[in-house]
Amino acid sequence: MSAQESIPVWLDCDPGHDDALAILLASHSQRIQLLGISIVHGNDTVEHCAKNALRILWACGVKGIPVYKGIQRPLVREPKFCPEIHGIPGEQGVAGMCGYHFPDDIIFSDPNYKVEDTHGVLAMATAIKANPKKVTVVLTGAQTNFAFAIRMYPELKDNIEKVIFMGGAIGLGNTGIAAEFNIQIDPEAASIVFHSGLPLVMIPLEVTHKVLVRNNILEKLANIDYEQATAPECTNEKKDLEKLPHRHLEYREASDAVERRKRMQLDSQKAVISKLTRFSSKFAECFYQLLTFFQTTYCKEFGFESPPLHDPCTIFYLTHPDSFQTLSLYVDVETGSEKCLGRTLCDINSLSKQQPNVLVCTDIDVDIFWKNMLHCLQLASKLSPMNNK
Repeated sequence: MSAQESIPVWLDCDPGHDDALAILLASHSQRIQLLGISIVHGNDTVEHCAKNALRILWACGVKGIPVYKGIQRPLVREPKFCPEIHGIPGEQGVAGMCGYHFPDDIIFSDPNYKVEDTHGVLAMATAIKANPKKVTVVLTGAQTNFAFAIRMYPELKDNIEKVIFMGGAIGLGNTGIAAEFNIQIDPEAASIVFHSGLPLVMIPLEVTHKVLVRNNILEKLANIDYEQATAPECTNEKKDLEKLPHRHLEYREASDAVERRKRMQLDSQKAVISKLTRFSSKFAECFYQLLTFFQTTYCKEFGFESPPLHDPCTIFYLTHPDSFQTLSLYVDVETGSEKCLGRTLCDINSLSKQQPNVLVCTDIDVDIFWKNMLHCLQLASKLSPMNNK
């Protein structure tokens, strides 16, 4: 891909702290043309998540990206939200995304930051059909909106380049014993997508759990305006990432989870660092506080000393696919089991004899990811109205 080429992208999400960083990365990556954002149920209600998307776009100084409210519940099940990780809006005087109090009176009085009237599914379908180039669809929440779109408008598939989604796991889940949250809350929608015949790229927990917001990253974020703004080079040379036999992926994830739980039981609060009192800008303070809130909840719920930043991995894959290791696998979704509902069944040993339908990521170059993320954070800070004196 030449430097002049851009990738048309439709983002479907449920902000969500990690979705917020996915929005930032998508809107400040020079090779991405972000066509629009549709909101799906998940981390919170569609109403709250849509407002969060607008808050983040405002904080990043981005105008002209339309936001649409999509489907408010799973296709056939009752909705399930995630307040234990992303917080409950309104608690402790927090407006919107827990961890930072956004100036809603300023944001929502600006006509550039209004939710569009068109339904998210219709807006997605219209944008994909109308675009002169094939569109890449990125899903960082439940797959309800997209499943509904390709069922209502099957002709969309002709103008879709690929679908990249954060969700599922090769092994253990996170909010279910066997399932990952995004797939678990609407497994029927995921099943439609998995069997759509479209090129699919799955970024599972095994990969996103490597992209940790460690204390050194938080320190760089607090001083983001002083960091070097050099974008990482995108080359065709693959870095030697850790290689494990396929059958060992699940067992390592299990071992890691046990160790995290042991640390949490010893003293979960040791993982939460003290809040800094100095920041290079208001923007830096905002995103630092958002991620330290995320750190606190992940420590409490899962024993992570540093929280995994799941959703931006999808955007990073778009611009740096060679920074990932992958396997072509047949993957299905469990929709009939009460105990294993939503589990992604990754046939790593080809026992089903089915043709692979998903390109499953198994590793990521974390160093390049953070160089790219910090670069885009600094670009966003330069444009942010939060820094206006």
